[in-house]
Amino acid sequence: VIVFVALLVLVIIATKIIYESTLLSLDVLDPILGAVFGIVAGMMVAYVLLRMLELAYVGTEFADVVANSFMGQELLGLRTYHTVVNALQDLGSW
Repeated sequence: VIVFVALLVLVIIATKIIYESTLLSLDVLDPILGAVFGIVAGMMVAYVLLRMLELAYVGTEFADVVANSFMGQELLGLRTYHTVVNALQDLGSW
């Protein structure tokens, strides 16, 4: 923990020095990064809720309905994410 705190302090000092000397700011990216991080946070919360439902009702028909629903398959199996990652990996072989 001490190492992480020391690194945090060093990064804060370094960014303060860099900002004061270059006046570069990422304020323009705030809406974009906020949207990306918001979507990621929402997916994490939905994943946890669906996994809790699935585990709480394991062996029942409700658990099967949750796991086999569109959102269940999407969030628990991350189909779209894997499709995008595979497409990006295959980009280099063109």
